[in-house]
Amino acid sequence: MRRWTFFFISYLLLLYSVFIGFSITAEAARDTSILKLPEEIYLSEKLTPIYDDPEGSKLYDATPQFVRVINAEVNWDQKLLENQRDIWFEIETTDGNRWVNVDHPQFTDAYYNDVLLTGEEQVYEERFEKGKRLGAVSAQTVRAIYSANGDYLIQTWLGYNWIHPTHPVYEHAHVYYGPVGISISVTTPMFTSPDAGGVVMGWLSSQDLVSSLRVNDDWYYVDSWQGPRWVNINIGYPKDLRIEDKELKLTLNTPVYEHPNKKAKVLATLSPQTVDVYERGSGWQHIHSQWLGDAWIYAADSALDPELYELPSQVEVKQISSKWSEHTYDFGAGWRGSPFATGVSAVSSVFNQPFGFIGAGDPIDISFQVANVSEDDLTLVESTSFEIQILQMDRSDRNAPGTLVWSGKLPALNKTFPKVGDEIYSQELSFKWDQKDVNGKQVPFGDYQVTLKRPTMIQYKKTNSDVLLEQKEEGHMRSQMQFTIAAP
Repeated sequence: MRRWTFFFISYLLLLYSVFIGFSITAEAARDTSILKLPEEIYLSEKLTPIYDDPEGSKLYDATPQFVRVINAEVNWDQKLLENQRDIWFEIETTDGNRWVNVDHPQFTDAYYNDVLLTGEEQVYEERFEKGKRLGAVSAQTVRAIYSANGDYLIQTWLGYNWIHPTHPVYEHAHVYYGPVGISISVTTPMFTSPDAGGVVMGWLSSQDLVSSLRVNDDWYYVDSWQGPRWVNINIGYPKDLRIEDKELKLTLNTPVYEHPNKKAKVLATLSPQTVDVYERGSGWQHIHSQWLGDAWIYAADSALDPELYELPSQVEVKQISSKWSEHTYDFGAGWRGSPFATGVSAVSSVFNQPFGFIGAGDPIDISFQVANVSEDDLTLVESTSFEIQILQMDRSDRNAPGTLVWSGKLPALNKTFPKVGDEIYSQELSFKWDQKDVNGKQVPFGDYQVTLKRPTMIQYKKTNSDVLLEQKEEGHMRSQMQFTIAAP
């Protein structure tokens, strides 16, 4: 009995030691990095020594250039944040991976966050203001590699140092070397600062403007009749604005905004009552009162409100049963892709107001076209599959890729596309989309994009040849189209 007890206790101790060892190993393997390892660094010295190892020997010198980073010493980023020098990076060279030691590493432009300073700021050696003060920087754009709690580590004439801004700062700034053109397509407010909740100084009608400064991606500094002002190309009157006098019954306490954006200044809160609306769009109701003046209320149909819509967690591809039809066209410009050109479009046959927008719930005609624009007879291989996707676009971020809500696979197309003189041979297909997502739920109002799935591999053969050829279709202006579903 004592023998079995001894073995049992030994077994428990073994399990405990394994568990403790695993925990320690897991703790050691945990990623504690603060900064992302850069893809490249710039060797700025006339000659930078190259080593075989941080503890090894110098092999040769490198001239100024960008080099690809493979790894770095442990806590390299902590050393940078603490203004320590001599940081080791493992880099890729023509004779294998080597090491360099740099005082103030310089990175590619994309690694930095350009920050606009609006006033003079003191520069410190350390993150805390009690540290040594090194000087000051005037109002300008600076390059930051790290920020936390309002403090910024920026690139200065002395390397990387800290500022603790006492004036407003704006991130993701971009100063253009020359004026660039921007277009506003709706009535747009002007601000004294790049802040949707700031003071509205006036309004601009639809027009083209020029700017030499952009911050936070979509805020532009422009000249106006009032002098320099800030505008945001995503903030303005709704695109689907329509004039319509009606009464709106408020059943809850409702905030009233200065302009149609939920980050706008709240002018007041209305108790339940009935208000007169004279125009509306995208859920926003434009009202006028004697004590508030022009103001906006957000009151969208809950069934079509983008803020309440739940995106599908998965999108199962539907099978489209429409039939292909052949067409020929005179050869001309405008085709995209080679040897096969593709095109996608979305239109509604129902007339809607405002003009150019599709009414909520109206069927949408989706059309797809694939044409042979080469000088050869080509045959599509049956394995080629065309998939049409519909994406919901983010109005607040025009650079966002969109979120998939519906997808349909077109019938197989094992056809020969002959070269007919100066004409272009095309196969086309159309089907109706009922504005319902993959779960059968009506999508909300807003901006959408219909697109050919990217990438699409088009497999084909030339006539009288068994060689399988392939074209990679990665998208172009004709293989996608944006449209807007207007709020009811």
